[in-house]
Amino acid sequence: VEVTIAIDKLQALVFVLAVIAVGMGARMVTNLRLRTVAAPGAAPAVPAAPPAPVRPMKPIPPGGKRILVAVHQLSDILLRRVCEEAQSQKSFLFVLNLRQLSVSGDLPESVAGGVAVDTAWIHRICESYDIAFKVISGITPEVGYTIAEQAATLGVDKLILGTTKRSLVEQALRGDVIRTVSELLPDEIQLAIYRN
Repeated sequence: VEVTIAIDKLQALVFVLAVIAVGMGARMVTNLRLRTVAAPGAAPAVPAAPPAPVRPMKPIPPGGKRILVAVHQLSDILLRRVCEEAQSQKSFLFVLNLRQLSVSGDLPESVAGGVAVDTAWIHRICESYDIAFKVISGITPEVGYTIAEQAATLGVDKLILGTTKRSLVEQALRGDVIRTVSELLPDEIQLAIYRN
């Protein structure tokens, strides 16, 4: 059938052969350019750096309590306070580091890399207190809901939040996180609020 079509439709055959020839020619030119870039005179390839060592997580102390604290970039004092409490009670500490992403309309397909969450400062502080901890980071459009959901999922005994002064307009636009958390939090989880 194909041979018959090729004979009957000579113009179509010429068109298909021309398209294939142009495509193959473009591929050969691209391969030649890639070879010349990686020519012997080029700078030697730098070996890839070994992956950063994964910090082993200390186990949850037997019979110990679980504490969850929600922090953000400016919560250095709050985190130190909570680390002292976890150290004195021999509790396991979950540190929830969220960044709020304001979304209007449809959700974006991807999030720009500039909104990545920095956790190095959290590791530095928690390791200085020599406590068992785990950092959970993320980006969310609804901070209060995410905090309550994580507290229930992790089965913590206590949730600690820090407060900052916000204007009434900002509370109306971004929502009151503490009110949302207190409404959604299961009754068996104690909620503690520290004023920064």
